[in-house]
Amino acid sequence: MEFLDEIIDLLNSGEFQKIIDSIGDFLDENPAYKIIDYHHFANPLEEMLFDNYLEILNQLKHWT
Repeated sequence: MEFLDEIIDLLNSGEFQKIIDSIGDFLDENPAYKIIDYHHFANPLEEMLFDNYLEILNQLKHWT
């Protein structure tokens, strides 16, 4: 998938803000990916990033 290749290249070059921007653009162009019926968070940081960037309310969250 071309999108993931771009993200990996940005990750390898340390351009983290561009990664965030690219993911935001991708989600804006593909709103179906914003709809999540269930999501599993491995740690609290993942949940904070999820809540901050995706802003999806009323979703089932599960902690390990």
